[in-house]
Amino acid sequence: MNVPRPGMIIRGPEGEETLRLEEFLGRGAFGEVFKATEVSTGVPYAVKFPAVGAVERGDEMRAFLNEVQAASQVQHPNVVRVVHVEPAPTNLPPYLVMEFIEGGTLRQRLEDYRSSGELVPPQLVRKWTEGLAQGIAAVNDHVIHRDLRPENVLMKGDIPLIADFGISKVVGAITRNKTFKGGQHILYMAPEGWKMERNEIQIDMYSLGIALFEIATLKYPFERAPDPQDIDAVRRMHLFEHPRSLRELRDDLPVGLSHVIARLMEKRPQERFSNWSELAQALNRAWATSEADSAGPSGVVTDLLDETQRVYDVLARQRLEDEKRVAAKEERRRLDLHQMERLMDDLRNAVTQYNEQSSLGIIEVDCHPQRRHCWFELPFASQMSLGFDWIDPPLSLRKGQVRFFGLLKDDDGGGLNYLLCRKDESDLYGKWVACCVTRSPAVHPRHLPARPEPFGLPREEISEIQVAEDAVHIYEVDFTEDVQDAFVHAVLSNMRRQRST
Repeated sequence: MNVPRPGMIIRGPEGEETLRLEEFLGRGAFGEVFKATEVSTGVPYAVKFPAVGAVERGDEMRAFLNEVQAASQVQHPNVVRVVHVEPAPTNLPPYLVMEFIEGGTLRQRLEDYRSSGELVPPQLVRKWTEGLAQGIAAVNDHVIHRDLRPENVLMKGDIPLIADFGISKVVGAITRNKTFKGGQHILYMAPEGWKMERNEIQIDMYSLGIALFEIATLKYPFERAPDPQDIDAVRRMHLFEHPRSLRELRDDLPVGLSHVIARLMEKRPQERFSNWSELAQALNRAWATSEADSAGPSGVVTDLLDETQRVYDVLARQRLEDEKRVAAKEERRRLDLHQMERLMDDLRNAVTQYNEQSSLGIIEVDCHPQRRHCWFELPFASQMSLGFDWIDPPLSLRKGQVRFFGLLKDDDGGGLNYLLCRKDESDLYGKWVACCVTRSPAVHPRHLPARPEPFGLPREEISEIQVAEDAVHIYEVDFTEDVQDAFVHAVLSNMRRQRST
């Protein structure tokens, strides 16, 4: 199969060998674009091929063929027009021929305004806003675009045209598929994309909201656009950060437009617009208030609309902060359980070392991570159990903060605690420390529960470890980071008690 190159003659809209490839223009999602000229007429076109090597890479080739299918279906004044498609040419990869747009991208136009120190005039904001909304609505009649951003919008004079369907999804299929394989630019990806949830037209609404905010303000809608290399920071931004109010950055645009764009960027898809007709009606109402022949809202109504925006922003931020705290707690718990399983593996390894050497009896292990529990059947009918739980409020120890712990105990009550210590919030995984508790020599035994030493403390007494570390106390505590060795010593203590009785 030949590689496309300048000078090559290919089939075009006028028939066989009528289109000459000219200079290479650049790369889009999963594709490479050449300028081309119709030999007989001199009419310029843009020709898009799959990226070099994509033929061998199944996912990228399927993405390109999906673009060929999608782009050929959409016909609208605000969508780049596809004039010819070659799905299976001889000795060439598939390609599509599009109208050639010389006006650059919307991103370049916005950068020009930013460099000049001027904002996009209201009449152009309206034209671009309505054009993009109408164009993406036409696209969504056939596919979910999933990569709408200023770089993928070409400018034909002052008319925006949506391009680059490389990671689009057919509308009918996407409602049955919850997977999202990536490709969308992370600064424009809706929360449901990050959560790997089902993609519907609302994912394009979210991207449109960000693009419209940039058109109106020449700024990114979130306070601090993070480094795109910091994927986790970008994810948290889209999931939990509330965008700025357009109205606070620019007050010469209709207040209703600020409401519309805020709604497009709602975190929950169901709180965005249900369809594009609903959005079109909202935009018409917003812009109608600024027309010269319109009565428009009175001053007090405008004040009420502004106050509505402010209250909305406050409540939305509060809700997102609550969701962020819940998500952070769930993430910590997930990491805790991951560390719990690692500790279980360490203890199983210690048991394996013993069992490989013992000919008189072995230790049977029965671990159930989903129940946060392990049982150890020791030789000669003795048993130890290890259970895990969370601590609230957490312990503050010299080795770190403890929110999750384990209690290893035998039939007599002897044992120890395993404490998952984190140095600070940035310490995601933490480190296990074994803690053996004994009675203080200064306390008479009858004042404390009868149990062999050393022992571990249950959840209702676990805070005593923090007190004992900081001051003279009824208990003394001894810490070690050798969690396997601590387990073996606990088993050894149990065996010795079995012998003495």
